[in-house]
Amino acid sequence: SVIDALLGGPAYAATTDAKKQADIFSDIWKSLMSLFGFSSSDDSDKTENKQTTGDNPEIPAANFNGSESAEKTWNFLKSQGFNEVQAAGIMGNLQQESGFNPKAKNTAAGIHYGLMQWSETRWANVSQYINSIKKDPDSLEGQLYGLKWETDKYYKSFIDQIKNAKSIKEASDIWLKNIEVPGNYEEESPNRASLAKGIYNKYSKVSAELGSNTSQGKAL
Repeated sequence: SVIDALLGGPAYAATTDAKKQADIFSDIWKSLMSLFGFSSSDDSDKTENKQTTGDNPEIPAANFNGSESAEKTWNFLKSQGFNEVQAAGIMGNLQQESGFNPKAKNTAAGIHYGLMQWSETRWANVSQYINSIKKDPDSLEGQLYGLKWETDKYYKSFIDQIKNAKSIKEASDIWLKNIEVPGNYEEESPNRASLAKGIYNKYSKVSAELGSNTSQGKAL
């Protein structure tokens, strides 16, 4: 019959196995849907499964161009939506913490690791994420991805504040006080802001155009 033909003809009629009949019907249905230009529900499921979930972290697009760790960090932060002032504010902190050395380790007061001198607890979470995206936890690239992941996940409101910061010192202080969280914030603040200004003067295109001694408001 016509119905038998649509349902796989002899192959469908020859079996009484309900599962096999269902599989044959499913194949015919997919073929008809494809013939008339429709997507099957299975195709929709495949599309939905491509969406990023917490269990399947996605590596963000990033720029690691540069001949040294500091320059690579500068370009990475800019590729993640920070402007030059904000990137410099963050980097003043990283320079103070590790000198941009991903293998830096400090045992003076507990054990602290890497670019941000993460505590053992924080580093356990960050390194687990880095491993999950198949990067080396001891590499600059891996730790910059880890930095982004941790700050987006646990410090999002402060990242939003930094992305609205209008000066290097403002960006530096937000990062220092809320993400690095040292015990001697008042003492650390001026030095980190000073380091950040040096980084801005070295890498900023605006600074290069105006001269390294620029006193432009946004750089203060």
